[in-house]
Amino acid sequence: VVEDEGEEEKEEVDRVRESPLSISDSTITGRRYIERVEEPPSLPPESSIPTITGHYMELKELLLGLHEKIDAVQPCECSSLKLELAQIKSIVSSLSSTPPPTAPSTYTAVKKGMEDAALYADKQKRAVWIGKPEGSSPEETLESDQLELEKLVIELKNDEISSALEKGEITHHRHPKEKPGKRRILKFGFTSQKIRDMFLSEIRKIHPKTITDLKGSFMRRDLCPMELELERQARYEAFKLNLKMNCLAYGVCDERLIQFRQPYRALPLNYADRDPSPSHNSYPSSPSHNSSRISQSSRNNDLISVFLANVRSIRKKSHILSFIKSLDYSMILLNETWLSEDDSDAFLLGSNANYVSFRKDRPTNAAKSRGGGVAILCSPLLNPILISSFSTDDIEAITIDIHISSYCKSIPFSSVRVCLIYRAPSCTNASLESLFTYLESIVGNSPLLISGDLNFPDIDWYTLTSPSQNDFLSFVADYRFSQYVNFKTRAQSILDLVLCNSNIIRNVRPSIPISDHTSISFSLAVSSSRPRPFVPSRLYHLADWVTINSLISDHNWTMSLAHLDMNSSYQYFCDFMNSVLDTYVPKTTRSSSSPYPRHLRILYNKSNRIAMIAPNSTLAHKLSHRFERALREHNVRVENKIVNSNNAKAFFALCKTRLKSTSNASPGIIDLTGKSIVTDRDKAHAFSLYFASVSTPPLHAPLLPPTPPPHQTSLFDLPYLGVIMQPSLKFSDHVSKLTSKARSKVNIMFKCFYSNDPLLYLQLFNAFIRPLLEYCTVVWSPRTVKLANFVENVQRNFTRRVFFRCAIPYSPYLDRLNFLSMSTLEQRRLIFDLLFLHKTIHNFYSLNSNLLFKISPLTRNLRNTHKLRIALPFAVPKSHSTFATRTVQRWNALPGEIVNSSPNV
Repeated sequence: VVEDEGEEEKEEVDRVRESPLSISDSTITGRRYIERVEEPPSLPPESSIPTITGHYMELKELLLGLHEKIDAVQPCECSSLKLELAQIKSIVSSLSSTPPPTAPSTYTAVKKGMEDAALYADKQKRAVWIGKPEGSSPEETLESDQLELEKLVIELKNDEISSALEKGEITHHRHPKEKPGKRRILKFGFTSQKIRDMFLSEIRKIHPKTITDLKGSFMRRDLCPMELELERQARYEAFKLNLKMNCLAYGVCDERLIQFRQPYRALPLNYADRDPSPSHNSYPSSPSHNSSRISQSSRNNDLISVFLANVRSIRKKSHILSFIKSLDYSMILLNETWLSEDDSDAFLLGSNANYVSFRKDRPTNAAKSRGGGVAILCSPLLNPILISSFSTDDIEAITIDIHISSYCKSIPFSSVRVCLIYRAPSCTNASLESLFTYLESIVGNSPLLISGDLNFPDIDWYTLTSPSQNDFLSFVADYRFSQYVNFKTRAQSILDLVLCNSNIIRNVRPSIPISDHTSISFSLAVSSSRPRPFVPSRLYHLADWVTINSLISDHNWTMSLAHLDMNSSYQYFCDFMNSVLDTYVPKTTRSSSSPYPRHLRILYNKSNRIAMIAPNSTLAHKLSHRFERALREHNVRVENKIVNSNNAKAFFALCKTRLKSTSNASPGIIDLTGKSIVTDRDKAHAFSLYFASVSTPPLHAPLLPPTPPPHQTSLFDLPYLGVIMQPSLKFSDHVSKLTSKARSKVNIMFKCFYSNDPLLYLQLFNAFIRPLLEYCTVVWSPRTVKLANFVENVQRNFTRRVFFRCAIPYSPYLDRLNFLSMSTLEQRRLIFDLLFLHKTIHNFYSLNSNLLFKISPLTRNLRNTHKLRIALPFAVPKSHSTFATRTVQRWNALPGEIVNSSPNV
């Protein structure tokens, strides 16, 4: 990717990342100051640095050249620096052990790499046999290993490997040398990496019985410590995925997660009782910035994974958010959502039931209503509960608690408090002081995570100084927070922060940018809960009904139920039917594959990898835009394919995923005492107590409240069958509400769909928007031109946006309707009025119409008239508009064949 994008982008890599910053508070001569826990080595004055010449100058240049490479390369790929290490080996050996003053940390890293080079070189020429049993004595073990090696080489039938064994170029030994009471691994040493790779390749090609006959035995290459850690994580990920799919679908090859070919084998007995947890330290001293070959969705999947991004209007990027949600993050934190109270959660959730959303939008009465807003998408397995929210004209914040005590007992706290903040760059001091007051109120005994786009570009987090934001640094020091983001998130500033007052933050890395800010991914050092077990459902449309019916009809029910009582007969019938259905009705299986095509996943991984190596670089943003275009084109292809298929079921399924949000409630609740309830047992008990208290009659007569209720609702504020009534019967409130809802759905539609086919948008409008505008129009049809235009403007705006989206030249409103084969909403309301009147006259409705109109045929026959003419039984002003007054003339002008037709036609 770097070579394709140009030579000038190769040099865009991140500076060396340092350990997280820790802030402490001390008092010296009455002044508070902030200091770093680990002071960087002090450099001597420039005049005291000796002249650098010869080998010393060559070492310095080489070290500085390797400085960025060592930080960017994966730890398990130290051998890739072999040539560079060989070049400086002779230089370092001739110098003193004192590191050069310009790059002491790099010198130490290079020196350690040189010391490990020989060890890694030996590992590259070794293979490991795991699961080979030992003998009763060391001599018997040595003899048995030699015989098994010779037998294995004979099975491989490779002349080059056989020749190497005869020459004594293949050795073996047990590792470690002393491990009483346990089976030790068997290591094979080769004289070259080529022979080792050939040896392993032949074994994986023919699957020799010498290995396969031993249960749980396998052969792999010798791994370095980092690769062993990756292998443990991959095994744990394979274990969880196999449990999720209820079959052996995943395994591990070397340190990589692989998927087997279908058909998959069934899980072994007691497979779920195994505990292949990766053996890593749950509380390391500092966050790791190491990458691995495992995909982002499976990396550190045993921890709570978090994704933090500044999106700058999620309305335009819902397709990117859908892709991010497919990566199975436990929490997704979004800044600058730009949502308002009129926007539904469809922008955030869609039909994805794996998240619940918490939002704090910018108030509409703010000085700058456009922009701002924060949102948290959290997995229900974390039992999130909304604590509070906060907003001013410049700041939005929301706080939730995630409860982990129900599944994680090994940590000293039961919950983690998460606060997401967006602070505008033009924030006033008064708003900032209000934010400090709010943050002080949410600090408690549990760990507090504060993250978001706080826009503090003047703070230098390496020296912990700022010319203008000392109040914020003092707050951080007072409550002992540590800041974990040590790379630029926008331009040359660290604007997006991750602060925590407990050492639970891990793996802070830059991720693919969604806007002009670099996104951040990190983990909480708390084990995530296991996913809920998958419950398959029967696919009745694929059932063999012919066989099922024959089995039921041919079964001798009389003999089977003759000697059984009622309960036993019912149980027998259920068992019989379930056995038949299990045999002839297939069940659903949970798909572990991504819903996105392979080329999109590859492009995302490339973009994410570049963002990790060179965050906030031109290349990272260029690849991010390239990925976004590819994702948008994929969505357009999916939409056009469904529209052209004329499959109504597939069309509405697509609309459900884009337009309708799930109605998941927060999985955690708070009882009347303020206690959080997260387990199902506690919830059931709390609801039982409440219902029992309601159902228990009081021991005294009802008491009148001392004061009137604080909230009173007017009778006309309540909708009657969906229509808001008014004493004046103008229905202006109802029109305002329904048009606002319709405009919101139009906005969602154009933000969630990307096709340039007008037929798609026409079907969406007819299915989801026009029914809102035409519900019960017989009752509330606008009586003034202003309200009628207010309703018509929804369709007028829709047609204009369709023409713009589909690159159709601009046309007047009526021409646009003709092009789309549509009618005005006013014409359609008139048709609904006439249909209702037609059914009323023909007694299709049980309605007493004498108070509305009366049948008044003419005394003489005319050519263009009919016998069902109506007239008003009362006199009304000319300006009065009711159902009867607006339809009487239109009805009397209809031809007789339409008036006399049946209402069922």
